[in-house]
Amino acid sequence: MVVNSLRVNPNILNELEYTLLLCHTGKLRLSSNIIADQVARYERSEQDSLDALRELKRLTVEMKNVILNGQFGQLGDLLDREWQHKKRMSSKISTPELDDLYDLARSHGALGGKITGAGGGGYMLLYCQFDRKHEVRDAMRAAGCDVDTVALEPSGLQTWRVT
Repeated sequence: MVVNSLRVNPNILNELEYTLLLCHTGKLRLSSNIIADQVARYERSEQDSLDALRELKRLTVEMKNVILNGQFGQLGDLLDREWQHKKRMSSKISTPELDDLYDLARSHGALGGKITGAGGGGYMLLYCQFDRKHEVRDAMRAAGCDVDTVALEPSGLQTWRVT
C-alpha cells in the first residue's frame, strides 16, 4: 500500500480543527473481535459488506477532495454517509448506545461524524457547525463523554497524558 501525504493549505487545516470534536464515548470494546468479524464477512464474500467497503473507498476519495479544496459544506454529509456504510460491514461496529450518542450530537449541531478505529466504542469524531460546536460539546459531556478539541499534527498522531 502506498500512502501519500496531503498538502493541505494551513488556512483549511485551521478551519477544519475549529469544527472538529473528539469524544471518548466511555464504551470499551475488543477491536480484534470486530476486525475478525469484518474479515470473516469479507472472506465469505457477503455482498452487503463488500458493497459497503467499496462505498467507503469512494467516499474517502470524495472527502479528500473536499478537504483539499476547503469545501466544508459537504464534509458533514460525507462523514455521516461513511458512518452509515461502515456499520454495514459488521453488526459489532456500533451499538444502540453509540447510535444514541451520535443522534444526540447530530441533534445539537454535529453535521456528521464516525467512530474511529474498528468501532464498538472508543472515540467518536464529530464535524460540527462552527456556531454550534459548544452545544455539541456540552450535550456530549452531559451524556458522559470526555470531549476534546482536535489539533491536526503534520507529523502524525501524537498523544500523551499528564499525571
